[in-house]
Amino acid sequence: MVDIHTLAINGDAAGLLTLVRNSKDVHPLQLVNSYAYGRTALHHAASRGHYDAARALILCRADVNALEANNGESPLHSACINGSTAVDMLLCDRGARINQVDKHYAWTALHHACERGDVVTACALLDRKQRSVDGHCAIDARDRDGFTPLHHALINGFPDVGEELMQRGASPRAQAHNGWNALHCASRRGLQQVCLQFVHSGRVLLDVEDKDGYTALDVAHPTRINKDELEKASVNFHRSQRRSDKERSAVAQGRVLCVSPPKKPDHKLKGSPSRVRTSAFADGVDLTVPPDDFEEGDVAEDGSPGHGHGHGQGQGHGVSRLAEMAAEVLALQRAFKQVLAIDAAKPKPKKKYVPPPSDAKPHRMTKPQVSSTFRGRSTGARKKSPDDGDEES
Repeated sequence: MVDIHTLAINGDAAGLLTLVRNSKDVHPLQLVNSYAYGRTALHHAASRGHYDAARALILCRADVNALEANNGESPLHSACINGSTAVDMLLCDRGARINQVDKHYAWTALHHACERGDVVTACALLDRKQRSVDGHCAIDARDRDGFTPLHHALINGFPDVGEELMQRGASPRAQAHNGWNALHCASRRGLQQVCLQFVHSGRVLLDVEDKDGYTALDVAHPTRINKDELEKASVNFHRSQRRSDKERSAVAQGRVLCVSPPKKPDHKLKGSPSRVRTSAFADGVDLTVPPDDFEEGDVAEDGSPGHGHGHGQGQGHGVSRLAEMAAEVLALQRAFKQVLAIDAAKPKPKKKYVPPPSDAKPHRMTKPQVSSTFRGRSTGARKKSPDDGDEES
């Protein structure tokens, strides 16, 4: 007679139902949840992707959260290792704990899917609208060493899985117990484009060190990573960040008239990068000098523009235009502040009481109408009834 584990390995759903129905010596629940080589029949069916066999076992009340005797993996872990998304969703819909961890490495089902590079299963686990027994899938769950599913996807060379995780809210700055973040993992694996995206966007800084004091460049792949390109990208990011902070502070203080547009690629500039910027107050004004070349001190005390400090030859016209515009704006700001100070210093007049005119008629309230019954009760009078005789007679 074939046992239940062999039927589960072969994916024989009809044989499983027949065996459980005809079991007389063993209780059906004990038969379905029995162990062989440390695993239940549902583990065998899920690890091989047999959807019908797994569904038949679940109909026979198999435990969807049963753990292996050796490493503590659940049937959901086994299905994720095999890459069967349909079996994963079946187990989640039947009460499987989506954030259950194993005993050895504390991996969740999402860790297994990302370690294998199964983007379909990883997205299916994260995009489930139905809440599982232990909640939604934890996207930044940490294993025994502190690594997240994003770390597993990048260290194993699956940038598409990492991109899907980050689009759904995974944190690339999360650090493991040894201090590694997503940039360390991508650099160690040799994912040059992923590292460039991290550095260009500023998601992860290149100078972040781990517990031993090593940066992503120190642990980079020796042949697949171009360190000079990463260092150049990091310098450009910090430079643009400082320029953006300086421009924001200048705009907040009212000392600048224009903001810099996003930087264009060099191959579209036809030579040296352009220094033309767009005015923040008038779109039609073309400023040929960046705002850093003019300061508030370039305006004389009488309001006339100063000499300014430009770059190169042929710059006087642009500096004079910018200085004239800045002088007008600063003069308007000073005048506006003086007007506000004068208005604030003036005492506010109190409102005087104005009596109503003498010919105005006073408002009279209408007299309420009282019923005769209520009036008689209040005065003590009582209406005579026909039975009452004449008291005088």
